[in-house]
Amino acid sequence: MKIKMRFQKFLVFCVSALLAFTFCACSSTAPLPPNNGNNDSKTDPADPVNPDDPVDENTFTVRLVGDGFIIPAEELASFSDSGLRAVWTDISSVNGASRSAEFDLNGCARLSDLDGDYRITLSGTLNNYTYNPNIYTANNDRKTVEIKLYQLTTLEGLGSGSSFNKNDVIKLSASGFYRAVLTEVNYSDGVRFWFVPNSETGDYVGEYSLESFVNVTANNVNPILQIYNGNYAAGTVWSPSTVESGGKSGTFTKNFRYELEAKEHSDVPFLIKAAKTEEAQFPIYVDFLLDKDGEHSGGNNKKEMIPTHDFEAARADIQNDTRDKTFTFVSNSDQYSSCNYYSMNYIILGTDGYYHLKTSTGEGARLYAKITQDPVGITTDSHGGFLDGKFGGQLALNGKSYKYFIKGKSYEDSDGTLQYEYKGYANYVNGDGVYPVTEELKEFLQAFSEARGYFQDGDGYLEGLGYNSSDKAQWLFACGYYR
Repeated sequence: MKIKMRFQKFLVFCVSALLAFTFCACSSTAPLPPNNGNNDSKTDPADPVNPDDPVDENTFTVRLVGDGFIIPAEELASFSDSGLRAVWTDISSVNGASRSAEFDLNGCARLSDLDGDYRITLSGTLNNYTYNPNIYTANNDRKTVEIKLYQLTTLEGLGSGSSFNKNDVIKLSASGFYRAVLTEVNYSDGVRFWFVPNSETGDYVGEYSLESFVNVTANNVNPILQIYNGNYAAGTVWSPSTVESGGKSGTFTKNFRYELEAKEHSDVPFLIKAAKTEEAQFPIYVDFLLDKDGEHSGGNNKKEMIPTHDFEAARADIQNDTRDKTFTFVSNSDQYSSCNYYSMNYIILGTDGYYHLKTSTGEGARLYAKITQDPVGITTDSHGGFLDGKFGGQLALNGKSYKYFIKGKSYEDSDGTLQYEYKGYANYVNGDGVYPVTEELKEFLQAFSEARGYFQDGDGYLEGLGYNSSDKAQWLFACGYYR
């Protein structure tokens, strides 16, 4: 009897040990820790796979986890079989030296001889999943990083051809993570999508965003988004608008981000293309998120920026300041922009709360920014400046939404009359579409220029047109003065 009982205890012990081994493997479904998935613990925990052989405290670890789902064991195994690797790129290194490691069957990759600050990305292809390659970092105090994987939505159709054909476009009806595949065959034409919100669900109305997830660290593919106006029922499209930035950017790779509002009977045709360097090989994958009300991206957490400037009090003063004078862009003035170089050396914040050109005696002419007309070097489809769809869909900057900051927040009352909760800068511009530059307006223009990559150490869009700027003076791209 004692032998039998001992055998039973031994059997229970073996089963318990097996279960512990199974459920304590490297893959995890725990909620993602703060800091974009970076584990903030000072040192890595002991290796849960083999407690008798703990991970060295100097080991850097990358774990793959599902976003609200358990990654199947066969999928984790496929990551290892397909050659998927974790890549650590030295942030402080001049040439960005990289090291990599394979993933094991539990979805873990490790390196034990790293020291410093690193960007974390993946090399290889995730066939059924995607991730954001531009948000993960590791350092000596935070060696363990969990990369969150998102399931790609299965697509129907090819989206090929040189025009929008209802029978060939890839039709999207809901938010989700998607992939545009560019090959040598369709590279020049791009992949065509048509977003037609599913009205049967009753919850399709809202604010959407389109954002690409292309690796900025690799910096060899530049995604391009073209937004159209369209009518899916009629199969017609018109007025394309190109979006080449708004998201995470490098010197070549500039992820697009575009915001749109879905109302009743609204649909949005769009095209995804890309430019590539010689290092990029076909097929090229442009993964993107179609997000509704910040469901996946935390967009609802964006701070809504409300103008604090007293527009009404300044109205008469501005009229007097600009009457019978001509607006001139700073970049077109030999006096203030030698070789089209923007600099804070000739700018001063005046006692009236506006920015001015600096003179030998102090405040010179007041600076004005183009709001409802195009700034220098940039042409929108409507010539409407920040009210144009080309700009208006890219007003989410650094966790802040400037949408209503520019155009004001309005609604229709029961009589159908437009009412304003508050007005924005566009409501107070003069006939030239400009308004004096306040501190808050300057901060917006600076963030906008940085997000769109107008000045990128020689690789920026406006630099390609002959304009240059110091880092802190980029906001002057939209500015001029009256004389």
